Amino acid sequence: LGEGPASTAAVTRTAAARVRTASMASQVAVACILLVGASLLARSVTALIDVDRGFEPRGLLTMRLPQPPQTTFAKRMALLDRLRPRLAGLSTVTDVALGNALPFVTVRGYRGMNMFLPRDPSTLADVQTAMRVVSPEYFRAMRLRVLQGRPLDASDTETSPQTIVVNRTFAAQYLGDRAVGQRLNLGLANVREAEVVGVVDDMRQGSNTNEPTSTFGGVLDPPQAEIFLPHRQWPFPIDDLIIVIRSSADPAALAADARALIRAEDPALPVDSVMTMEDRVAASLAGPRSYAVFLVGFALCALAIAGVGLFGVLSYTTSQRTREIGLRTALGARRSDVLTLVGQQALTITVAGGAVGLAAAFFLSQSLSTLIYGISTRDAVSFVVVPLLLIGVSIVACAAPAWRATRIDPLVALRTE
Repeated sequence: LGEGPASTAAVTRTAAARVRTASMASQVAVACILLVGASLLARSVTALIDVDRGFEPRGLLTMRLPQPPQTTFAKRMALLDRLRPRLAGLSTVTDVALGNALPFVTVRGYRGMNMFLPRDPSTLADVQTAMRVVSPEYFRAMRLRVLQGRPLDASDTETSPQTIVVNRTFAAQYLGDRAVGQRLNLGLANVREAEVVGVVDDMRQGSNTNEPTSTFGGVLDPPQAEIFLPHRQWPFPIDDLIIVIRSSADPAALAADARALIRAEDPALPVDSVMTMEDRVAASLAGPRSYAVFLVGFALCALAIAGVGLFGVLSYTTSQRTREIGLRTALGARRSDVLTLVGQQALTITVAGGAVGLAAAFFLSQSLSTLIYGISTRDAVSFVVVPLLLIGVSIVACAAPAWRATRIDPLVALRTE
């Protein structure tokens, strides 16, 4: 075994062999680092998509109907009264809601006003809040959780007492624990003193300005104070009318039928921004998703290079050790012994490179902390799955060389110079 240029020592222990092994281990280490980073970002994006936003984005189709400036209150009400039942009659539709605001669509409507706080009537406070004009079905269609009191309903009309619903942040900042039943002067002309009839949970919907939402699609943005007013009690013009349709099936399949119904009702009425709410959420996560896709692409390339390189090194060393393998077989080595001989070399390279890569990834992952949400930068799943993936790739890479080694004929191998 020690004789000849293709001896065990020449093939596995020379300087050239050590360089080949170190090079392959380095490729495995780089692939490991990139795979851990890609796994962390991919799991973070998944966590961002599934995070509780205070409303249910699945099953929602949304669209915007820009309103002509001359649209009066009466005309708007007549249009809504005709549209809603026709849209509700579409197949699979469970809820249809109307309003002037929608998460990831509306950033306007944020206003300041001076108001005497019910919990401190002597103080004239500067209140900053968003005013949302919605139909009663809005809360059910968006699946907003009612924390106190009731949502708006069909009894809140232009002839009934002025009512409003506030969100959790508004109640905490300005009303205290007992928000329901308190009366507020909203400081609006033609709008009477309003009674708070309910408190709903906050919606995580991004920035309240025209600036882009945060890196995490508004998940980390502080919730903004919001007031919801019945659309039948809002006499002022609405520039943009938002329609929300909840479906028990794929909401995107309703887009064409909804457009056709609206055009049939008013051919001159424009319909734009037709999207599912899930698509709007996905668009808000474009930043983290692009980082994840970019790093996953690099990681897969590195993994492919490592796999091909490992295959090449094992094929070369196996061919160089033909006489040795033939002699071992002639002396009684079984097929499993030959497979172990080849596999051990692949496993050694993979374990060495993987160990270095995991150690480097453990320290380098902290640099991704600003892009990670919902999981730790030392996420156990990522640091366990990646080594298993590398071992799987090494098994695939050594399969062909190992199989060829078991097919070596001892007589042919021993006659080969």
